[in-house]
Amino acid sequence: MDKKLLDITSHAYQTVPFYQELAKVNGINIENIKTIDDFEKLPFIDKSMMQNTSLSTLSEPYNHYPYNSQMLIRRTSGSTGQFLKVYWHEADDRNSLLELWWIRKKYYGVSPNDRLCYFYTTDYINNKLVDEKDEKESLLKKELGFNKKSLNTDELKEIYMKIYEYDPVWMLLQPSTALLLAECILAYELPKLRSLKYIEFSGEILFESYKEILDEAFGCKINNQYGCVETNSIATYMGGSELICHGSNVYVEVFENGVKTRDGEEGDIYVTSLTNHAMPFIRYKTGDRGRLFNNIDKETNATLQKLELTNGRISDFVVVEENEKIPAYVFVRSIEHVSEEIGPVINQFQVIQNNINNFTVKLAIKPAYKGWKDTIQELFIKYVNQPLLKNAEYEFEFSTHLFPQETTGKLAFFYNKMS
Repeated sequence: MDKKLLDITSHAYQTVPFYQELAKVNGINIENIKTIDDFEKLPFIDKSMMQNTSLSTLSEPYNHYPYNSQMLIRRTSGSTGQFLKVYWHEADDRNSLLELWWIRKKYYGVSPNDRLCYFYTTDYINNKLVDEKDEKESLLKKELGFNKKSLNTDELKEIYMKIYEYDPVWMLLQPSTALLLAECILAYELPKLRSLKYIEFSGEILFESYKEILDEAFGCKINNQYGCVETNSIATYMGGSELICHGSNVYVEVFENGVKTRDGEEGDIYVTSLTNHAMPFIRYKTGDRGRLFNNIDKETNATLQKLELTNGRISDFVVVEENEKIPAYVFVRSIEHVSEEIGPVINQFQVIQNNINNFTVKLAIKPAYKGWKDTIQELFIKYVNQPLLKNAEYEFEFSTHLFPQETTGKLAFFYNKMS
């Protein structure tokens, strides 16, 4: 662990202009970073720093052939109201998931060749945002995805019957989407999935109150996986009640007001990716809070990190006509399209539902784009593209920064005042 951590840190500070400037400003000589104690003297970084820097956050070798021909570009989900374009090399992306796949196989009996169903918000081809299809199937017909842009009761029934015909072995869902699907299954007495073994949740908190209805609707093993686009999987439940950190992929730290917490004390979660060499994340603030426990594995004598999340990403539902509920990710999709058309203009966003047909859209935009407000508004409304919101009115508020809630320390991308 120590060698892998120090190697990726050295790589970042020697090849990435963003980190080279950090070293210069903080008087860091990277050649002196030889121990964990040295590592812990390095500065923290966060999403806003990487958004607003004029320096490249990409490792220099990955700007050139052959690396640049094998790159993946993803966008963070915007669940904290901020987007970031993240680069992965294909080989690193695969390596980052090896431990997660081992867990999926050992504890839940699924493998990469098993049929998978999932839901997605936006679609990229050759790293370009494209108009989403209602569904898409992988070339080898092992994965079937459904778009979340227009989920309503009729749409969910139709999607579920397609899932039933596809007969997946496992599903990858966000808890809020799974809850809508489960309510539809039970309300309309739809048939149970025949081959389903496992549902993996990510991207939001899996509330205890969800589990009873999910078990009744699906009747399979379920698990919550904690991760982010920047690092991929961070921690997973391994058949027990604790999140076990993926030590081969990330190094996790927890700090409160800049001071490292003791075992079991709550604080802000920071991660260092041990596998993303194209765009390294060193001591990166996730925006989540939790408690970290460091235990010694009796078999390997290595440090085993266990994590307890104390708050995380929560998705409220948009309530529309006739008390229908749809996922709030319809607004994430819209923001992504605005950013694709204009550029990385939006640093933060939050949508607030005031009543059935009235929303406040708060946008923190870069100062250079203050003359683009009318265009941003028009594009946002255009790309909401949800029939049940066709009569909605939007009030836009522009600023340079949005502040998180004092109680959670996070900025939820959607808040429903009607809930």
